[in-house]
Amino acid sequence: MKGPLGLGGKTIHELVVRALVVFSFCFILTVTAPTGASHQFRQEAVLSSDIVVLSQNEVPVPRANLMMTYDIESDRVILYGGWTVPAPWEERDTWAYDYNADTWTDMTTVDGPPKRSVSQLAYDSQSDRIVMFGGLQDFTGGQNAADTWVYDFNINTWTETTPTTSPSARSAYSMVYDSESDRIILFGGFIIGGGTENDTWAYDVNTNTWEEMNPAVAPETRYFSSMTYDVESDRVILFGGYYDETGPGGIQEVMSDTWTYDYNSDTWMELFPSASPQARLGHSMAYDNESDRTVLFGGADSYDQALGDTWLYDHNSNTWTQAVNASQPSARHRHAMAYDHESDSIVLFGGNNEGWSDDIHVTTDLMWFYDVNSNTWAAGDSDQDGLLDSLEATLGTDPFNNDTDSDGMPDGWEYDYELDPTVDDSEDDPDSDLLENVEEFDNDANPQNNDTDSDDLLDGLEVHVHHTYPSNSDSDSDAIPDGWEVNNGLDPLVDDADDDDDSDGLDNGTEFLIKTNPQSEDSDSDGMHDKWERDRGFDPNNAADGFQDDDGDGLLNWQEHDAGSNPFLADSDGDTFSDLWEVQWGFNPADGNIQPLQIAVFYSPIIAGGILILLLGIFGLRYRQRQSLRSLETRRIEDEERERRSLEELMEYSNDRDEDSGSE
Repeated sequence: MKGPLGLGGKTIHELVVRALVVFSFCFILTVTAPTGASHQFRQEAVLSSDIVVLSQNEVPVPRANLMMTYDIESDRVILYGGWTVPAPWEERDTWAYDYNADTWTDMTTVDGPPKRSVSQLAYDSQSDRIVMFGGLQDFTGGQNAADTWVYDFNINTWTETTPTTSPSARSAYSMVYDSESDRIILFGGFIIGGGTENDTWAYDVNTNTWEEMNPAVAPETRYFSSMTYDVESDRVILFGGYYDETGPGGIQEVMSDTWTYDYNSDTWMELFPSASPQARLGHSMAYDNESDRTVLFGGADSYDQALGDTWLYDHNSNTWTQAVNASQPSARHRHAMAYDHESDSIVLFGGNNEGWSDDIHVTTDLMWFYDVNSNTWAAGDSDQDGLLDSLEATLGTDPFNNDTDSDGMPDGWEYDYELDPTVDDSEDDPDSDLLENVEEFDNDANPQNNDTDSDDLLDGLEVHVHHTYPSNSDSDSDAIPDGWEVNNGLDPLVDDADDDDDSDGLDNGTEFLIKTNPQSEDSDSDGMHDKWERDRGFDPNNAADGFQDDDGDGLLNWQEHDAGSNPFLADSDGDTFSDLWEVQWGFNPADGNIQPLQIAVFYSPIIAGGILILLLGIFGLRYRQRQSLRSLETRRIEDEERERRSLEELMEYSNDRDEDSGSE
């Protein structure tokens, strides 16, 4: 049998006008961030119950002989290289698949490993690094590699480690990570010009060292076998492969044996389950942690025919069980599988669905997902229209034509937006937004929502009138939504956030944030500029605060605005004169200067009163003095009169007494 190495002064308002101010309404705008990034059909990623819909912005091209593993820390399936058609065959791209978001991301770097296929990736969970060794670099020239590379998803960096000792150059080997021993285990492979190997190597990422193990017994030399690591039993599981004995009359054989390897004891042990999958090579295996089962799918038999069967291996009972499914991937070999711990699902990608010599037959149904618990395979998306092949069968659409009804809109996009992918409805307008369905598709808009980006502009007006983007609420990226700009006289296609159209001291971006009118310096017409109100904590959209007197000084806030005084201080300039008094007498209540005239005017009534009081005091004093003199003169006269009368009475008394004495 032939060996199968086919590899691949604003206007001052008068008081009467101010009294007639009408409160203005605030225009409230709700801004919604744009939806997810567009893909080749510009649709959002969708993850529906029990259905994985591939709606990524781009996907790896179909390929076989690829390398794939699962990065637990980042929760991503990582893919590298492989063989695509037509020539030059080998690829050097790196991809990351996120099951939860249902997206592929191209992580290819300029300084990554050279192109290659028929190699292996293994994820080291303790170091959070992915290891790749060797592989086929040039099928046409027959060139294998012996380099060791380490990939860090977190910084998207490939690093060649150049250990001092490593396995010989090879391809089609098997490699897995033993988490208990923290070692990458490599077995066998194809040596160009030298046949096959059955050596066992262990790689330590932390010390960057390859160690050749020396088990007493080992599986026969082979390549295109498959290995996985059973976490529960702490054993590497190997099945099948291709034995190719070199030399004249050498034997070639497709294998069906099952082996386990224990790193701790450096021991290979062949197991002899009562039933096994048929002999094969180019198959793929993955260990499902949740169910504690190794899953095997596909491969090629000894007659060079692709296989499409699914098997489960239980190491505890040493039992292989075939899992029969109503729906499963097409027969294939040289594909890759990886177990996604987070989703508890085995992801299958790529492969070749014909014989070894038919290298142009790379599979087109790129992805399948297997759930061990329910024993179900979910199909991928052959035409990359966002619909699983199985769902297309239910809908009656063509799984190999992404636009079954040829209406210019992919089937998946129509299905996601509740249109009919089997009928040409491209000219309909179900949301009445002045855009036909095909225009909605061309402009990343939602045909069931007349304002896709929630910017207060109809999608049709955005496209045909304003020339903005209906799926982007801020077409000019100036942090002001398109609808607000249009409704307020700004240009939604020009970054005018720093302009100040109304010269009120607030730029347009700030006017949007505080919801004032960028075309009016006094949005609420309360006699106070928007910026003046904003800076002092007033609401520039509420006219009522212009007619309040917050500091109780007798001046309304709008009057304080006009006078330049502080609406929260009765004496703005601290000159001991109230703002109201200064305004009434024509002084500046904010300048803080006490003028002589101001003093004179203020104190003149006091001075005049003091003089009057002084004069009155003087006049009163003189009056009292005159009254006192009058009183003294009166008392003197009265005293003299009393003395005179007393003298007269005394003389009269003396005379009377003398008369009486003479009569006697």
